[in-house]
Amino acid sequence: MKRTLLPFFAAILLGGTATAQCTFDSQYAGQGPGMYPAVLDPVLTCVGCGDHTRSVSLITNTFMNVANPTSPGNFITLYIDATKLLSIEGQPAGTSFGTDLGAAPNLGVWLNTGTVPNQVSTTGCSYVTGDEAAWNAAIGGGPNSDGVYPLIITVDARINSSSPDVSQFVPNGTWATAVSPSLGGGPIIFDTYQIVVQEDGTVGIQERGSSVSVYPNPTADVLRIDLGSHSNAVAELFNMQGVRVVQAQLAQGVSVLQTAAVAEGIYICRVSDPAGQLLLTERVAVAR
Repeated sequence: MKRTLLPFFAAILLGGTATAQCTFDSQYAGQGPGMYPAVLDPVLTCVGCGDHTRSVSLITNTFMNVANPTSPGNFITLYIDATKLLSIEGQPAGTSFGTDLGAAPNLGVWLNTGTVPNQVSTTGCSYVTGDEAAWNAAIGGGPNSDGVYPLIITVDARINSSSPDVSQFVPNGTWATAVSPSLGGGPIIFDTYQIVVQEDGTVGIQERGSSVSVYPNPTADVLRIDLGSHSNAVAELFNMQGVRVVQAQLAQGVSVLQTAAVAEGIYICRVSDPAGQLLLTERVAVAR
């Protein structure tokens, strides 16, 4: 987060089709202001996989306490009555974004209900979506050519009143982007989310006719990789956030990938030849 004037309001991206808008996920009802879930599932794409959408649910804030510059140790309460998403940057080329209120550029405004000081948060969501071609083109892309796309989400919030009253400096009804930077104004930027694009192994393996296989699945401490007719390969294990947790050089025949130090969960096993050609991508469960 690059600014701290207001807490989490932003939103992005969960499953669906390219034309579907997102809806607030009721499992987060009752949570405090913020974005949910904390981490997005990777986009697993391949020929025939179809369109993909990723979204986050949103609970708006109703107020924020900020330091009083004229009275050290005291605070000013800013009451918030509206929140809006301004932009999402960094997503793969060919994808678009929107909210449950509309697609970009007409993203709409989330309005809190009730009256100050007893306002009630509202809920909503935002998403990034794209067709099969866009997601397939995103494999191996991003700033580090690893299929990871860091997102920059820019949000605005409207201050409808304050206590003590500072309307002579921040008039009621002012959006944060219109407040002087010297008073802590400007857009509210979030950069904690990312989209991870990975190739789905099911269709990919069938198309390549690869003789590579992994077993057992699920596994506990050891994952065996049979290279079949291949040799001198590299095996990698990625968690669902796209972080590589294990890597091993493989010679030929059956090799072992140690998973004893890996936490239980779902992972992506990727096997590539020395030239970087993908031989296998498969979901693997580690369970004990």
